[in-house]
Amino acid sequence: MNLIKLSLVALVTIIASFSAFSQKHAIKCQMIQEGQFVNVAENLYVDQSFSTQAIEQIKQSLRNGKIRVERTYGITTSEPTIIVTNSVEVAQSFGSNATASTITSLLGECIVVGPKGQNTDVFAHELVNAELSHRLGYYTHLTDMPAWFKEGLALSVDNREPYRRSNINLNNDDIRKVTELFYTNDFLAMDDSTKYYQASKIAVARVLAKTGPKSLYRRLERLRSGDSFNAMFGFAH
Repeated sequence: MNLIKLSLVALVTIIASFSAFSQKHAIKCQMIQEGQFVNVAENLYVDQSFSTQAIEQIKQSLRNGKIRVERTYGITTSEPTIIVTNSVEVAQSFGSNATASTITSLLGECIVVGPKGQNTDVFAHELVNAELSHRLGYYTHLTDMPAWFKEGLALSVDNREPYRRSNINLNNDDIRKVTELFYTNDFLAMDDSTKYYQASKIAVARVLAKTGPKSLYRRLERLRSGDSFNAMFGFAH
């Protein structure tokens, strides 16, 4: 680990000690070392339970996910640390779950994939989340980008059965309601969170139909520079 990263780890550790409890997961991720995990490719770690064949399948799914993202939005520039485990408990210890989560922090982005997320759809989904955080920067990503838009962008490259357009049957009121949700926890608090994730996919599809998906990165840059979300994407918070 280089001196710059060690310095950043120290800085985030101080912040975490006083106010940002959630940063502990980011620190754990960025300080991952071989032992419990094996470094099988650049920034890619898997636990000891995977066979050689399973590791190759993970690599291929990751490659396919990245191709899907880049065909949709353009070349990615983020370099997240990616951890893949067959243990739900281990995934949870990094702040993830049985499927996957992207942990964002001042240190960068970390994707933790559990036993239910080892496929192209989930890798593509989480790579979008990592790219958004990377391009916006930690604070802009946290304060200026609503959860429904983040999730809708990620779901645009996620074709798991509940999120296929053919399986989504929502009305305009459903779409309107989802655009009022700013925080991810707002989704999780809903009785039917899947419905709100579906609605976010449709809402974002309507935005991208006007702006074009290949303009996303340019608009994110302007958002980071101070332009409002509403000006960039046609929605108010």
